[in-house]
Amino acid sequence: MRTAGLVIFVLTTALTLAALAMAVTSHRPADAVGLVALAGLLASGAYGTGRRLFKG
Repeated sequence: MRTAGLVIFVLTTALTLAALAMAVTSHRPADAVGLVALAGLLASGAYGTGRRLFKG
């Protein structure tokens, strides 16, 4: 289970960074707002998974 948690943590972190990068390079404000919202949701999931995973 620890390996699955680590995989989920790494994937959600990578997707968060990708969504933020897309938001920064987006030329349409509406797309940028949506991508930042998506990044926030993904970051929340990564935080929760990481917290459970690295709690000890």
